[in-house]
Amino acid sequence: MNEGMKDIHDIRPPVMVGMDPEMVKLGLAVGILLILLLVAGLIIRRFWRKRKPVQQRDVIASVVPYDAAVSALDRLALDPVLDAKTFYFDLGHTVKAYIGGTYGFNGLEMTTQELVRTLRRLDISGDLKMRVSAFQELCDPFRYAPLTPDRNRVTTDLAHARDLVEAVEEEVRQRSARAAVEGES
Repeated sequence: MNEGMKDIHDIRPPVMVGMDPEMVKLGLAVGILLILLLVAGLIIRRFWRKRKPVQQRDVIASVVPYDAAVSALDRLALDPVLDAKTFYFDLGHTVKAYIGGTYGFNGLEMTTQELVRTLRRLDISGDLKMRVSAFQELCDPFRYAPLTPDRNRVTTDLAHARDLVEAVEEEVRQRSARAAVEGES
């Protein structure tokens, strides 16, 4: 009988097929730990930001539109006019920035026609609306067409822009004074 059993070999132990359950458990544990760390980091970051006092208004010096306009007009008066197109762009930019800053809209991004439409809706005198519209339309040919003004014209337009800014500022001051008087009574 021994001779017939020579071709029988021992049975090998079972071979693991698929994923090891211990590795799956370890992977899940690492994944859960990473998610918990991420959530904890986001929570800490959120509370950390809330604790920091944000005082950007103290850091950023706000410039009153009137002061910015007067400063820009003074700079334009000091610089010799070498390029009329640039001068008139700067002049129109100054007036648009002042009007927009004073009445709370972005005048710099507007065309002359858009500015005129916006001025119609504002609570300012009709005379000032007409003067601002006329001034912007006066500057347009020098900005967009190949026209070159003479030196006297540049000086006159600079003075006109200054008068316009002063007139708008005076109206704003008068309205503020009236509103203060009405608020007291």
